[in-house]
Amino acid sequence: ITALLAWLLSACTLEVPAATEAVVAITQGSGVARSEKLTNAQMQDLSGWLKERSSGWSPSYVSYAPATEVRVKHADGSHTVVNIMQSKVVVYGSAGQYEKAFAPNDLVSLRSSIGVK
Repeated sequence: ITALLAWLLSACTLEVPAATEAVVAITQGSGVARSEKLTNAQMQDLSGWLKERSSGWSPSYVSYAPATEVRVKHADGSHTVVNIMQSKVVVYGSAGQYEKAFAPNDLVSLRSSIGVK
């Protein structure tokens, strides 16, 4: 039981390794409307935003259409995708897919930190 509890608790905390490169893509309709590389400062802001909100994530097994999607590359060559939706953020990578609902102000803050209005 202790091992199961430890696994369940660890599944609720999101850990995203430091980014070496990231690209944000804004999707409209069936295609990408705009795509641009994030600056080092924007990557740090994204990382800080996720670290400040690392607890309370739930495993997700549903496929979501891309909205505002940030594709992050890590030093080990792995990738993480952060899909910023209207009321939640979905993060997926080698550790699986997780989601968390956020207040509108939190999502405005996240979008602003990566240069998206």
